[in-house]
Amino acid sequence: MPDFEDHRRIVDRNLAFVAACLGARECGGFTGKLASAYFHAAMHSIEAFFAREGEHNKSHQQRERAMRQSKRLRGLNVHVRAKYKVLQTASYDERYNGREPTAGDLLNELKPRFEEIDSAMRSLY
Repeated sequence: MPDFEDHRRIVDRNLAFVAACLGARECGGFTGKLASAYFHAAMHSIEAFFAREGEHNKSHQQRERAMRQSKRLRGLNVHVRAKYKVLQTASYDERYNGREPTAGDLLNELKPRFEEIDSAMRSLY
């Protein structure tokens, strides 16, 4: 089971992938993978929080339930869950529906949502 540091390393690895692709300026055809990378980075940022709480969620459903029930997330819960759902949907659309977000979607919608989730989670670590 990954611990806090493992989850944070996975966040960093996903962000490094995004930065490398965006830095190469050749993201055509890969924007969906970047959407999934932002989602997985957010998921592991949230899981890092739960790891510090001594919990581990084995499924998306279990994580969503834990997010709803967490007393420490109560003040942030609605905002974090809504942003998380946008990232999850973009990742799902890429993987199962073949929908690629535009570069503008990545920079203007997905990246800021990830950053807000990660900032909220870091405030609780």
